[in-house]
Amino acid sequence: MDADEFNQAMRQWGHASRDEVRQALASVGAKNTGRLIREVNVRMGQQFGRVNRITFGFPRYLVFVEKGAGKGYGGKKGSRWVTDGQTRRTNKGSLGKMGAGARPARPTFKNTMDRRVPVLASIAAQFWADAAIKGIGIK
Repeated sequence: MDADEFNQAMRQWGHASRDEVRQALASVGAKNTGRLIREVNVRMGQQFGRVNRITFGFPRYLVFVEKGAGKGYGGKKGSRWVTDGQTRRTNKGSLGKMGAGARPARPTFKNTMDRRVPVLASIAAQFWADAAIKGIGIK
């Protein structure tokens, strides 16, 4: 496998993984407006002519869908953020309720990546094994 084949395999993996995440989101009901699904994207970074990183981008609120968090359903320790110049904090009454009640966790991104990362590992292992063999002159 040469560098061009490796790059193409990495791009295919990234786009296929993005499509699977989008399908998983649609299957759990995140398709009302379609905005969340459309905003899941993938980018590739290169160094020395080879893909060396794959980055997934998504709206911040996908994390809330993934974990089952939201208004009234906070995590164990809560958080702090700034909105319109005002510092806000998690309501103490919602602490520890994340993933419960009306907000079940819907792990779409995590489940997809758990399935897809071994494929990525095999692509990388094949390329780097071929490169190592070529480097030491075994024919």
